[in-house]
This record gives sequence, C-alpha cells and structure tokens, in this order.
Amino acid sequence: MDVDDWIDLLFESMTAFALYATPVIAFLGIVGNLLSAAVLLTSREYRGKSYARLLLFLTASDAAFIISCLLLEASQARRWTEEQVEKFVTVGAWPLSQFSLTASILATVSICVERYVVVRNPFSQGPRVNLVLLSVSAAVLLNLPFCFECEVGWLEGAREYEYFITDFRMDTDYVRYYVHAAYPTLAVFLPFAAIVVFSVLIIAEVRKAERARRGMAAGGGQQEEGGESRVAVVTRLLVTVILVFLVCHLWRIVTMANNLYAYHAATDNPWESLFLDALFDDFNLGKFPLTHFFLILNSSCNILIYGWRDPNFKRALKEILCQCHRKRSTPGGSGRVATRT
Repeated sequence: MDVDDWIDLLFESMTAFALYATPVIAFLGIVGNLLSAAVLLTSREYRGKSYARLLLFLTASDAAFIISCLLLEASQARRWTEEQVEKFVTVGAWPLSQFSLTASILATVSICVERYVVVRNPFSQGPRVNLVLLSVSAAVLLNLPFCFECEVGWLEGAREYEYFITDFRMDTDYVRYYVHAAYPTLAVFLPFAAIVVFSVLIIAEVRKAERARRGMAAGGGQQEEGGESRVAVVTRLLVTVILVFLVCHLWRIVTMANNLYAYHAATDNPWESLFLDALFDDFNLGKFPLTHFFLILNSSCNILIYGWRDPNFKRALKEILCQCHRKRSTPGGSGRVATRT
C-alpha cells in the first residue's frame, strides 16, 4: 500500500468511528451539560460571578447544539409518523443548530474577553458590557437568513409533505457573498482569530502574575492558601475551555476554508489556490462526519473540564449527585435521611 492508500484507510476508519461514537457522546454531553447548568445555577461559589454567567451561556448553547444535531440526524434517518413530522423538524432544527453553534463560538470569545479583563485587573468584576446579551444578539442576526432557506409544503402529486429550497437560498449573490464569504468570516474566521489572540494575551498575563507571586513569596510575602488564588484557578479553567475549543473547531475551520476556495474556484472568477488540492481531497473524505464529531465532542466535554480544573465545581457536583441519591433512597422522596427514634 502506498501513502495515498494509507491516508484513505485512515480517513475511512476515522469516519466510521465518528458515525458510531457521535450519538453516544451526544447523549453523555446532554446529561453532562444539564448537570453543569445545575451546579452553576445552585452553587454559591458561582452566584453573581461574570465568568459563571458566561459558562452557563456556553453550557446552554452547547446543549442546544447537541439536541438540534440529534433532531437533524433523527429526521433524516426515518419517517416518524404518517404526517411526516420529520420534515417540519428539519426546517426548524437546521437554523437552531446554526444559531446555537454560533452562540457557543461567541460565548467562547466572550470568555476570552472577560478573562483578559480580570487577569489584567484582578480586582475587576469583569467587563461592564453584558456579553451574554451581545453574543445572543449577534448570533440571531448572523443566522436569521438561514430561517428562510427552506420551507415545508404539500406535494399534491405524491400527497405528502416535502421541504423545498427557497428562491432566497438559490440566489447566487446570497450564496456567493453571504453563505460562502460574509458568514464564515463573521461567524467563524474572525472569532477564531480573536480567540487565538486573546488566548496568547491571557497566558502571558497569567505567567507574569505567577512570576510576581513567586517573587513575593520568596521575599517573605503572604501566599494564598493552597499555593494558588481563586483568580488563577478560574483562569486555568477558562483557558482549558478555550484550548479545547480551538482544537475541536480546527477541523471545521479547515473545511470551511476549503469550501470557500472550492466555490469560488468553480465560478467565472476563480481565486488563486491557497492550499494544495491533494490535501483538501484527503480532508474531504471524512469532512462532514468528522466535523460533526469534533463539534459535538467539544460541546459534550464541558463537565469534564469544569470538574478537572475547578475543585469547587467538583465538590458542588458531588453534593448534587448525593442529594439526588438520598432522595431516591429515602421513602417518600423527602431528601432527608431516615433515622431511628
């Protein structure tokens, strides 16, 4: 076997794994995001904190994205009822998946901005701008056109419902300038670049603060209990969220850049190739299943990152799980442990 055959085999194996693993990871991701939201909403440690609101927004966006992807997969896999409900589900789930994915990306950008402000000034309460409202508004505006790309209608000859691609979606200017240019730039490329820049700045500020803290400790200054401040713990948590996001979304960035190049290369005014065509041929072998796999993986691992990087989150999660266990094991579900009198 030559190199091309090995590459083909690798991508076929990765695609097959992604097709089987994605539903399992998606189910675990929904459960994990619900538990994460419960901790962020009920724990005193996160109450009123700017980063906690952003983590809750990120968790909700990721859960909505996973659910919308499962609805899309289910609607394409089988007919649900004689009324063909799956056609209506597809029309609604497609814009929802795009909106929630964009909201997740903008939530990560907001986390970068919030953490940079805090590490620059540890006594700050975070940005004064409502980053959640700003992110939601931007996500709605960017994805609003997708609500008008397809519709469900009654097909008289076949006597069944069918969804149709609208004239709006078929407009060449809309496809050229928005779908393949403006949307990827505003919703993907620019946020990705901003996340990279802010990540570098945050890491540099954290290292500077650590050097200053070690200098104070060596000079007889007072050190935080446990050797690390709460700001540092939260910063490491958020930086881990950002780095996992960058790794999981890198595949989507590459495939969208490929789509952008391929579309314009097929038009009357082709762009000069910025990448090797052979490389993109290999990427395209498993583009869609692998892209969805990495996106759902990113949306599903929040609870693992929070529990790994933040001892307070792990402690609050254990308390919630123990309370649920006590309620199930106690007769009447009162949540109080039965004692002898």
